[in-house]
Amino acid sequence: MGTTKKTTIDDVWEILAELGEAQKKTEEARREGEKSLREAQQRTEEAQQRTEEAQQKTEKAIQKLTENLNKADGDFRNKWGQFLENLVKGDLIKILKKRNITVLRVQHRMVYYENEKEAGDFDLVAVNGREIVAIEVKSVEKVKKFIGALKRFKEYFPEYKEKIVYGGVAYLCEPENDMAESAAKFAKENGLFVIVSPGGESNVTTISNSEDFRPKAF
Repeated sequence: MGTTKKTTIDDVWEILAELGEAQKKTEEARREGEKSLREAQQRTEEAQQRTEEAQQKTEKAIQKLTENLNKADGDFRNKWGQFLENLVKGDLIKILKKRNITVLRVQHRMVYYENEKEAGDFDLVAVNGREIVAIEVKSVEKVKKFIGALKRFKEYFPEYKEKIVYGGVAYLCEPENDMAESAAKFAKENGLFVIVSPGGESNVTTISNSEDFRPKAF
């Protein structure tokens, strides 16, 4: 028969010591795991914070860039409009004279108001004793709005109520796309002069309407 090993007090203490050591290691491992988890969470939070800060800086930079681009675009449009106005004005008296409209003076930026608020302006207004030619020196795509303003010209400027009012749109070079070409055609069909101005000093600014064109009186 085999023999059975007796469990002595020393054996019990040894087992308890091993259990205690194992429990201690388990506790240390748990604490180490919790520490690692806290550090990982902290790193994640810090990374998230840095990401949010970077995103805020990016958004501010984009906003600033957009504002600068809008301002630059506005400045460019204003300067481009002034440039084109000067080109048209340089030849306006001459080209209208060819259409039997004698111009005594040309006025810039005649502003009109609706409900006591500025509603728009006429870029150039050529005036003589009995006639007025109001010119829109912008994109011909805005012809419809311009015609609406022309119909109320004498309401906006009652001092000219006894005069005959004609309208015209001016742009740089030939229409560059189908939309602009259609707008130029629409302007002519509605009795407006269409002025093409590659350059004032070169004396090549022209009225592109046919020779037998008769402007509409507003």
